[in-house]
Amino acid sequence: MSEVKFLEKAEGREIDQEIKRMYKDFPVVCNATSYFGFIRGSIVKGSNPFYILAINEILRRGDYRTPTLSDAETIQEKLKLRSTYIDLAILLKSNRNPNSYLAGRLITQINERDPAIKLPIIIPLHGLYLTRDKKSQYGLSFCLKEDVSLLDASIFSTDGYFDVLNKNTGLPNQLIVGPSYLHSLDTIRKKRYLFPMRTQGLFEICLFNGINFGSRDGDLNLTNPNGRIILIKD
Repeated sequence: MSEVKFLEKAEGREIDQEIKRMYKDFPVVCNATSYFGFIRGSIVKGSNPFYILAINEILRRGDYRTPTLSDAETIQEKLKLRSTYIDLAILLKSNRNPNSYLAGRLITQINERDPAIKLPIIIPLHGLYLTRDKKSQYGLSFCLKEDVSLLDASIFSTDGYFDVLNKNTGLPNQLIVGPSYLHSLDTIRKKRYLFPMRTQGLFEICLFNGINFGSRDGDLNLTNPNGRIILIKD
């Protein structure tokens, strides 16, 4: 990749305003960044999966894109990500809550393509697009793109420490499992952490502080000023 940057300044304001025009009737998108205002010259703050998919609609017209899981190492090296979170993917474990309706819709689409696919799976956000849906609590639901790559999410069945990511998938190769008190301080300080997640339903996967993976409890409407939007140019 030739460039990695935050969504900010005049470009950030312009894109953020266009998203709010496009999705003016959908608070889950419009409010993702609205709560925190926008000071001239500053970084756009706030994020949720719906906002990322909305911005991807705009970015498809140009040379930039949002990050994938496999970009995690690179963005951590190039940007200061302390006290931030980056929305990267959806983790689908079952058609139960949280987000049972959205989960069921995606499971139906997956089964139509390949009934042999087993849950849990990870769906990168760049492999999804938004559609209006009155039955959804958010007014929107997710649809699979034709070229989406679904990733096995078995490693997200537990929490633990890791230090190496698979270059192709962006996921940890293996975990050192068990609570922190079972490990030395040296291990805790040097390793990265995969936080425990719910056992059912659908929720987002975030990169926290540029090094750790986790979720924000399955409420896809959640946003806070630690959220960042990252643009990548290959």
